[in-house]
Amino acid sequence: MTAVSVRTDSARRPRATGVRRYRQVLWLLTSRDLKVRYSTSALGYLWSILDPLLMSAIYYFVFTKVFHRDVGETPYIVFLLSGILAWQWFNGAVSDATKAFTSDAKLVRSTKIPRTIWVNRIVASKGIEFLFSLPVLAFFALVTGAHVHWQVVYFLSPSCCKGSSSRASG
Repeated sequence: MTAVSVRTDSARRPRATGVRRYRQVLWLLTSRDLKVRYSTSALGYLWSILDPLLMSAIYYFVFTKVFHRDVGETPYIVFLLSGILAWQWFNGAVSDATKAFTSDAKLVRSTKIPRTIWVNRIVASKGIEFLFSLPVLAFFALVTGAHVHWQVVYFLSPSCCKGSSSRASG
């Protein structure tokens, strides 16, 4: 007699854990965050573009007109926007991630979703805002004739690193 072994589908594939297993939940929570954030504002998505533009205009005016300083790289507005956009993503992600568990405390306690998903949803929603504001930077770079060097990879690397770290932790 020969023994016949039957392999089920679950035996062939390793079980997904972490972010990979809950990626649909992560996307649902991220899109919910974005919808809630923009539904309460009269300007909606436009505000995420206007905020760095207004900050850049203030910095530009103060440093070039009031203090009469030749600061940063030329064109200075592209230099400002590239720093402000990255800073706003980092600052928003860190400050909102500290409140990730308290803002949705009932949901966190009542579901078996890993705690990392609650933090990753905030980083992802801020990252999407960052990506949606990049066309503004590209517009100013084209209008002012800024030279794009190979170092632009360093500017885009945070989003790539975030994506790869999410996949690695999952």
